[in-house]
Amino acid sequence: MSIDRSRFRIINELKHLWPAEGQELQPGDSVEGTLKEKRPGVGSNKSNVYFLVQDGGEEIGVWGSTVIDSAMRDVEIGTYVGIEFAGMKSPRGGGAAYKDFIIGVRETAKAAKK
Repeated sequence: MSIDRSRFRIINELKHLWPAEGQELQPGDSVEGTLKEKRPGVGSNKSNVYFLVQDGGEEIGVWGSTVIDSAMRDVEIGTYVGIEFAGMKSPRGGGAAYKDFIIGVRETAKAAKK
């Protein structure tokens, strides 16, 4: 028996994620939208997911990473966010390469009124 989805707000269903499973990011790939929610501990890796509402109204979840999580730590709900893949980067002291991202924020009219 399935639940009547019209009676519930589903909280654990992730339909649109960026990057999508198996998607190989290319430098310049990006996503943007108004930050709606930050959800910690998602999936088998207990990652953060940041839910953005894009200009067309579609909601997309962005998987966190060390770089994204660090930049998004103090970003408030209602802020317009842009995230761009900047390619692979090697740490100065050596070690494994990691995915680098450029994260930008812009204040929305709603956030400016606070």
